[in-house]
Formats: sequence, structure tokens, C-alpha cells
Amino acid sequence: MLSLLVVAVLAIRRMRAEPLFFLSGPGARAVQPIVETGPAGLTVYFSLLASDERETRADGEVDLVVRDARGVVYRESRRVRCEDFAHVRLASPDGWRWALVSGFGRLGYHEQLSSPPAGAGQVEVTFTLRQGKTLRGITTLTFPG
Repeated sequence: MLSLLVVAVLAIRRMRAEPLFFLSGPGARAVQPIVETGPAGLTVYFSLLASDERETRADGEVDLVVRDARGVVYRESRRVRCEDFAHVRLASPDGWRWALVSGFGRLGYHEQLSSPPAGAGQVEVTFTLRQGKTLRGITTLTFPG
């Protein structure tokens, strides 16, 4: 119970540090896909990075493409606003870390993808800023099965 309280306090402090969450941050220069794979699906987030490598937020259009050795198994496009980005706690090789992300949520291998992916694959996120600049990030991974 105490650890849950500590996490909640840290989250509130982190959120209070950015009261204007609906405003764009420093100009985005790169997009970084963040993919968590599991036995039944994958979860896809993305971060926008400014020139100083700090996470930022922006309005724009985002496209997600998931591929395996056979080709495209999932595609989605949507509009994203600054307020769609949130600070979340993600697992990393060094433990847990806070990240400013937006995401597509969980994609079930059998529910959302056109066929269960197998072998090597990649997740590509393309973010087009409202000003027209396009940012692309690709993560390679190995699908279970």
C-alpha cells in the first residue's frame, strides 16, 4: 500500500511540473516507437523527441504499420493532439522509467492483426506535424511463435 502511495505522489508531482499539457513543447525532431510484446499481443506507444533528445508533444497525424516477414499485418492512422500525450511509467532494462508518450494501446495477435505475425518484424511509426514535416521511427523485433 505504501509503494502505491509513493507512486501516486510521484505521478502527481510529475504532472504538476507541466500544467500546460495542452500546449506544444519544443519542436519535435524525431519519433521513437516503444513496443512491448507479450504472448497474446503487443502494446505500441511512441514518443516525440526534441533536438535536445527530451520528450515533447505536438499536434499532428500518426500512422502505425506493423510488418512481419510476409508483409503488412496491421495499419492504423489517427489525429493526435498535444493533450493525447501523457506521462506513463514504462519498463526499461534499467528498471522503471517515466516517459511522455501517446499510444495505440494493445493490439491482439488474433483480434486486431490480419494474421498472427511470426519471426522477425518491425513496427513503423510516422508522425506528420501540423506544419507538414514528417518524422519516421522504426523498431525491429521478433514475434513469438
